[in-house]
Amino acid sequence: VLEIAKGFKGRLITYSTTGKEADVRANDSIPSPDGIAARVSGFGEDVRLKLCVPGQHNISNALAALCVAKSIGMSLEEGTKILSR
Repeated sequence: VLEIAKGFKGRLITYSTTGKEADVRANDSIPSPDGIAARVSGFGEDVRLKLCVPGQHNISNALAALCVAKSIGMSLEEGTKILSR
């Protein structure tokens, strides 16, 4: 995907659940009977995300949503609070 994005002229925000070079990263995922939680970092912020749905794939979905939120001026903290509802 990054190879395709090289010619993109707009603002590109990347995310990853495994890589350290992405703009927004999730680490330390912890599954539980109530869902899944992870530490999310990027843009100078480090916050906890708790989702009420299970599965590592939902952490990835949440990171994508956080990137969109960041692109419209929302902080990661604000975004994780909304997603944790």
